[in-house]
Amino acid sequence: MTSELFISILVISAAAASAAVEVLKKLLDQWKIPYKTIPVAVITSFLIGAAELILFYLTHGIELDAAAFFYALCMGIANTISSTCGYDLTRKFIHALLGKTE
Repeated sequence: MTSELFISILVISAAAASAAVEVLKKLLDQWKIPYKTIPVAVITSFLIGAAELILFYLTHGIELDAAAFFYALCMGIANTISSTCGYDLTRKFIHALLGKTE
């Protein structure tokens, strides 16, 4: 996995995650299901980032081994952080990871 490929997939998955989060929020609003925005964005972004890298591997015939799943984990984390790039959201995200209260 080259760094150029990783960044390219990250950009694509960030755009997909942004659209998916908005669609999911609209569906939850329409169904009148209460939710918190940050967990929805974090979970959706992580899943899309990891799934997109695995999908890339599968469509290009690359073997799924331990390194591929490690890269998928890294992509999920990178996509999650990129989706929470605003200072206030990043701060809340880091506090949530560390279990701190604000």
